[in-house]
Amino acid sequence: MPRCCVLEIRDLRVRYPRGPLALDGVSLIAHPGEVIAVVGPNGAGKSTLLRAAAGFIAPEAGTVSQDRVSLTGLAPHQRAARGIAYAPARGRILAALSVWDNLVIGAWLRRDRDAVARDLARVFEWFPALEARPRRPAGALSGGDRQLLAFGRILMSAPRVLLLDEPLAGLDAEERRRVVSVINVVKGQEAAVVLTEHHPAGIREIADRAYGLKGGRVVFGGSAEALVRTSAFTEVYD
Repeated sequence: MPRCCVLEIRDLRVRYPRGPLALDGVSLIAHPGEVIAVVGPNGAGKSTLLRAAAGFIAPEAGTVSQDRVSLTGLAPHQRAARGIAYAPARGRILAALSVWDNLVIGAWLRRDRDAVARDLARVFEWFPALEARPRRPAGALSGGDRQLLAFGRILMSAPRVLLLDEPLAGLDAEERRRVVSVINVVKGQEAAVVLTEHHPAGIREIADRAYGLKGGRVVFGGSAEALVRTSAFTEVYD
């Protein structure tokens, strides 16, 4: 029997307020232990797709399902309780709170304190820049460290699905390496990762499969390697 998809988006239609369609019949499947890259030019609908999957945008038509159970009508916090974690582009942090508090808040739905403590230790191991400043206000961090903190916070929720909007943007080479390494760890734990990315090198480095969006429609679906090694990548952005 084929393994069940952790996340399935089918025929999703999302319209801008009093405007045109942002997504026009988009379908996507993410399986356990798989990294999916969603690529396309600005305005293609990439961020809208992730926000709709996370429950922040109500679709005009279509469905978002997890383990073959429809998520229709569920608010973002209800989807988060089901293990769906969303990180917007450039991340979001609670600037007035400490690094430590930001991370602990990420685990607010969890009840196993020992597991939370272990995951907190792992996040600090993965991102030493955060471990070195646990009591510093998050707003005093550099841009790259803020991004790492935002990523670390969603990892503290022990997600089964990660929706990451440009997780590598604005990072230096070492920060980028660490994020890619952690995504591979999460993938190895059978979580599904759906992320947006612009650069061919990043797509090849991190993704198993890719979907190309253009004008709110899927114009490519296949292996990440096929996307970056053929004319398909240029056609998506043309």
